[in-house]
Amino acid sequence: MADYQQTQQGFVDWLRDPDNAPIPGSIEMRRLQVYRRLIANNVNTFLRGGFPVLREVLSKEAWQQLADRFIREHTAASPYFSEIGKEFVEFLAGQEVLPESVPAYTYELAAYERMEVEAMFAVIPDELQQLSAADTEARGGDARWYLNPSAQFGSFTFPVAWISAQNADPDSSAEGYFLLVFRPLKSSEDKASARIRFLQLNPVTAVLVDCLRQSPSGLTRDELTEQLIQLLPQLDDSVVRTGVAQILPDFAERGVLLAGR
Repeated sequence: MADYQQTQQGFVDWLRDPDNAPIPGSIEMRRLQVYRRLIANNVNTFLRGGFPVLREVLSKEAWQQLADRFIREHTAASPYFSEIGKEFVEFLAGQEVLPESVPAYTYELAAYERMEVEAMFAVIPDELQQLSAADTEARGGDARWYLNPSAQFGSFTFPVAWISAQNADPDSSAEGYFLLVFRPLKSSEDKASARIRFLQLNPVTAVLVDCLRQSPSGLTRDELTEQLIQLLPQLDDSVVRTGVAQILPDFAERGVLLAGR
């Protein structure tokens, strides 16, 4: 390794872990501390903004432990500040053992909060429209349905959508929680309609969502119904058809499913 590369690596090692890495001899300590503060402050700002609930349920010390460990140990795949939250989730996913000061649901809660960010900034093409339940019924089987491009699906053992400072010690569930996070289309009549929403799915609606997620060209009501009949052989065909007829208008009105124009 060339001398300048060794200098760079020593600088990086100290910035990551100033308590244990040797001090780079050629750089003034005052300048080193300025760089260290800038990095720590920037990373902490993005983490606090991206994971407000996790920050709320952890003690100040536990939060700082996680942030410092992230800076010290994680090798990021992306150079962009906007991806720090995603990198933090990947860092937590790779931790076999977390500090005792953080709860068992730490990774799941962080993953859920990141889903909210992804849903907020997802691009929804102009050719998709949100229909009311009445319009969905009127269109009958003619509409072609797409899963809202902002939709983020996750399976959790803890009730992460309901965790807060007032509910910071929930029990896990063997059955799990299937959650969909999405952003409805904006409406001139309802300015609040574009806020991030979440929906708890049951096993059947989770399969329905997955069908549409794997069908980027969309599905008609009949195509969706036939796929579900194949995927849910334990249910009678008539039950599946009735279920789709009930779920489709509801999910359309909520903005989970969007129709092609």
